[in-house]
Amino acid sequence: MCKLSKYTLYIIILFILFVSCYYICNPSIANNNYIIRLSYIKPVNSLKLNFGPYILKNNIKLYDYNPSICQNNYGDIMVVSRISGHTFENRKNTCMNLLKKYTYDKDIDNAFSVFPENKIESSSIAIVRNLTRNETKIVPFTFDSQKLNGHYLGCEDPRIFSFNNKLWIYFHYIGRDNLYNKDRVSKYITIAPLDNLSNFIHLYTDNMRKTEKNWMPFEYNNELYFEYSIQPRIVMKANLDKNGIPIGYCEKIYKTQFNHNLGLRRFGGGAPSIRIKINGKYYFLGIGHTNGLVRTITVRKNFFYVFRAEPPFDILWCGPELNMLKHYNSCIDFVTGLMVKNNKNTDEINDYKVFVSFGVEDCYGCINEYNLGDIIQFKF
Repeated sequence: MCKLSKYTLYIIILFILFVSCYYICNPSIANNNYIIRLSYIKPVNSLKLNFGPYILKNNIKLYDYNPSICQNNYGDIMVVSRISGHTFENRKNTCMNLLKKYTYDKDIDNAFSVFPENKIESSSIAIVRNLTRNETKIVPFTFDSQKLNGHYLGCEDPRIFSFNNKLWIYFHYIGRDNLYNKDRVSKYITIAPLDNLSNFIHLYTDNMRKTEKNWMPFEYNNELYFEYSIQPRIVMKANLDKNGIPIGYCEKIYKTQFNHNLGLRRFGGGAPSIRIKINGKYYFLGIGHTNGLVRTITVRKNFFYVFRAEPPFDILWCGPELNMLKHYNSCIDFVTGLMVKNNKNTDEINDYKVFVSFGVEDCYGCINEYNLGDIIQFKF
């Protein structure tokens, strides 16, 4: 057995210290190494959405990202996305490096004119597009400008989903209302029917956290449910009135454990889950997002999962943390939309196409198309 000389041992120790210091002082290196190690599933097709970026009359730049996709009862492809500015310089610089050409849109300029100019970059709106019919509408919201005192408002991270044969919009509303009978600006989990977007329904449950986000809706037996938490797995049921319309309160009714191999990352909802039928049995296909810091840089990625299509809606399978793009320099791939097609109307896994819409670096949106069998390694 060879013995190392003190000189060689010192060299090795110094080398280890140098490498450690290099990684600590250069978080982007450690961050990129983490991202490179993540899985990547090659899509059948990939499309970058040409929504934005926009520039207002006052030269403020806005970005259109986090698209959510759905197909309505007429076969039209619907997309709802978020338009926001950026106050963090690194995020703003990333978008400006990725996107060079900015477009002025009168309707978007008008929508942002309700915010104080010094708060526009902190504000958000949601926009709905019917891609088939080339129609757009901006999600409206109300406020009392005399009582806001400079607080920002808007609709963050919208999703589109189906309930009782109608399309609904889910979003995080920031503004004033009397949900808690308090005169304050707050953030609320909110849904509204697409055919009456002014008819907001603010959702709430027991023992709410200071910040609530990403409750993912799904339908079962004409009832509306929400995936409240992925770990632990908590599912809520919305209380409905006699006409089947949610009244706001959601009860936590199921809690199960979620076994995964995703390390110490935090989990959140990504897109509304979709029911599929494989080999004669129904399941829900879902996709969640991971969240946390790798060194000092925020990294958001995604993972597919399958859960039982009946109570207690427990997760049966979970895939690995994924890069949605082939190039690995993206820290944020945030999936907000999920759609499936089966033109043969069978229950064969290979006949399903899965469309995933997501935001990249909070700058723009993309859609990937997959074969279901390529993204799921679950024995149905």
